[in-house]
Amino acid sequence: MHLTYDIEEQQLFRGIRQDIISKALSAFGVKNRDGELIFEIRDTSYGNALYAFAQALLKITSVTSIPWKNAHGKTFMSEFKEMMYSVVLKDRIELDWFHEEHDPEGRYKVNCRINGMRTPLFVYALSTDRKVNQATIALYEFKAWNIPDFRSVGIIRDRTKVSRKSIDYFRTVADDCYPIEESRGKIRQVLALAV
Repeated sequence: MHLTYDIEEQQLFRGIRQDIISKALSAFGVKNRDGELIFEIRDTSYGNALYAFAQALLKITSVTSIPWKNAHGKTFMSEFKEMMYSVVLKDRIELDWFHEEHDPEGRYKVNCRINGMRTPLFVYALSTDRKVNQATIALYEFKAWNIPDFRSVGIIRDRTKVSRKSIDYFRTVADDCYPIEESRGKIRQVLALAV
């Protein structure tokens, strides 16, 4: 109710705000019963329950700091997944894939592996320098493990948020890299080859 003092109620359950609220509720085990937030206390752990509930509330109230123009947008990962599913059949997509034999802990993940091709396509969602660097390291590891042939592509969220140097390193091991806003058609062509 307090959030609706600053934000229209229907705006709370769209786009990025909806993602933040649902993730906060599930992360802290809070349930939403028609606008009433409920947290079940187990084993008389009142202090822990109060702390978890307060953390959930703090996370939820962070939606008020999202500028109105950005609130309707989708998160990059939801936009990325939507693009994958709009072009490639769902049964050919593996999200957060990792090589179980060489990496049982899943430290070197691929955001989306597309199967059913002559060689699998590894597609990375690159939103920050950290994500670009993680993808670069993962690709180097895959090559060191002599993983059979695969192709790799990076999709950049916003070129202004990722350093040129990080992208250059990524390109030394990846087959290609595209900014999502400028290259939607090209990305769809590359993914369509996976169909």
